[in-house]
Amino acid sequence: MNVSMIMKVKICSQEVMKLANIEESLFRQRSKIDWIRLGDNNNAYFHANLKSKYKQAQISKMINKYGNTLVTDDQIEKEVYRFYQALVGVAATNLKKIDIEVMRDGKQLNKDHCQNPAALVTDREIHQTLMKISDLTSSIADGYGASFFKASWYILKADTIEAIQDFFLNGKSLIDLSAGP
Repeated sequence: MNVSMIMKVKICSQEVMKLANIEESLFRQRSKIDWIRLGDNNNAYFHANLKSKYKQAQISKMINKYGNTLVTDDQIEKEVYRFYQALVGVAATNLKKIDIEVMRDGKQLNKDHCQNPAALVTDREIHQTLMKISDLTSSIADGYGASFFKASWYILKADTIEAIQDFFLNGKSLIDLSAGP
């Protein structure tokens, strides 16, 4: 190839890049317009849906175990409290001793774990435990479930292991730290 052809290719390449940047800018502007237009619709839908769920979650009437209809908030609150108090019970006045034989039937810590309960869990243990968690498991407050961590393990491995090991050493998770002292 001669120099003039190389220059023409270079000029054409620069023109293509310039047009590609203009096209990308146009797509970004269109995306922002769509987001503004559709975002408002979604907000209205979201709030209508939230209002509907709130109405569904309200208890406007309840029938107690005696067949009486309760309609006031105070009556319903007292009945719910009574129901759960009966369900859960009250504090025991006397506690039974621990049955050592029953305790020995279950899983036990080995001597190393007994001597150093805060020892670091290994990278392998963390990975194996993560892989055992069902993908259908609900996410925590951050919105990321087990399937996210499994799919992006190769990216998040070092940070995840560091956070988990830090939890075992210090007894605080990152969620605890973000909540404040």
